[in-house]
Amino acid sequence: MCGQFSILPDALRALETYAPLPFPLVDERKNETIFPGSSVPCLIGQDGRFQIVAMRFGIDYPGFKRRMINARAETVLDKPMFRDDFLHRRLCVPASSFYEWTASKEKVAFFDPDEQTMFLAGFFQNGQFILLTHPANASMRPFHHRMPLLLRADQVKDWLFDTQKAIALLGQENGTLRHWMSHQQGTLF
Repeated sequence: MCGQFSILPDALRALETYAPLPFPLVDERKNETIFPGSSVPCLIGQDGRFQIVAMRFGIDYPGFKRRMINARAETVLDKPMFRDDFLHRRLCVPASSFYEWTASKEKVAFFDPDEQTMFLAGFFQNGQFILLTHPANASMRPFHHRMPLLLRADQVKDWLFDTQKAIALLGQENGTLRHWMSHQQGTLF
């Protein structure tokens, strides 16, 4: 499950390689932690071009008590409530890291040691988005059984503009991640 992630200024700058930011960069010193309900800069493909838009993390589906923030990559095409959005409204969310918690409720940050920016794969509707998750790889498994579907920079264009390639990316395994934990980060309870 991916319920929190961070966006540092370098991740926002990575977005600028695709399209101009329609809003100013955040304060250089700020580590922006994103929670469900937060407004987030997202990269979408529209009319054959990249576009950056602000969207809210999580989709409020009628009849559900809570905002949905994740969908399983392996069943997204089977679920009627997700299928059309996945096929026609995919997005990438820049992230510097994402978080998970240990059994003792300690916060653990996961990041790509080779890239400053990870792209979290998802889809959207009506200005809200969901992140896709899939089974955890070896670097994540000691902490959680699922993890976000991560895209490399060279996969972003295929994800946004080529449905068949996006479907193929649903089954990819993420690369090895590193993690960092500190008691200074705080605990969940």
